[in-house]
Amino acid sequence: MMKQVCITGANRGIGLALTRYLADNNHIFCLCRKRADDLVAIPNTTIIEDIDINHHSNRLAAIKQLPNLDLVILNAGILQKDSNEIIEHEQTLQQQLQTNAISPLIFARMLIPHLKPNAKIVLMTSRMGSMSDNSSGQLDGYRMSKAALNAAGCNLAHDLKEQGIGVFLIHPGYIKTEMTNNQGYLSPEEAAQNICKLISTLTLENTGQFWHAEGHKLPW
Repeated sequence: MMKQVCITGANRGIGLALTRYLADNNHIFCLCRKRADDLVAIPNTTIIEDIDINHHSNRLAAIKQLPNLDLVILNAGILQKDSNEIIEHEQTLQQQLQTNAISPLIFARMLIPHLKPNAKIVLMTSRMGSMSDNSSGQLDGYRMSKAALNAAGCNLAHDLKEQGIGVFLIHPGYIKTEMTNNQGYLSPEEAAQNICKLISTLTLENTGQFWHAEGHKLPW
């Protein structure tokens, strides 16, 4: 029986690659702001567009179109460079914290009544949210937002463990996407394969942990 999967930011990059990879054996509910032709061509999908999970009305609209879910991958995110203008810098901090940390947590909590027993929630994070791994500085907003997402995911894992729902924080690697100006070590397709392989091995014993998609745990 096909599992029901929801992926945010499914119209490009890693989200699109994850949709392609998982659609062979699952039905994917693809949340995006605007559908892409590549997404439309994938079988076993339901595209729910005009969804920006920063907006509560959009969250509610999406949930109305979702079934009970086996897997949620909260993948949508942004990266903005630091600005030398202090007010603009503050704005980019706020935007990244909202998009990369606050909205995924709020949407995940809204989805709890719609999760099946033994469901999994995956938060697509970054090792740039690691304090121990920070050896270069810069990118204040992105680092802060991913650190906040890690904290939120760890907290959510504690809250949902008794319900049998696992929460996993996964760093996909340095991937060639629009976000990275197509620089990186892996293609989105290679990253998607690694991510899905890892998800299949994670259990409730691993809930709240911070993982590299290649299969090893990362330091906070």
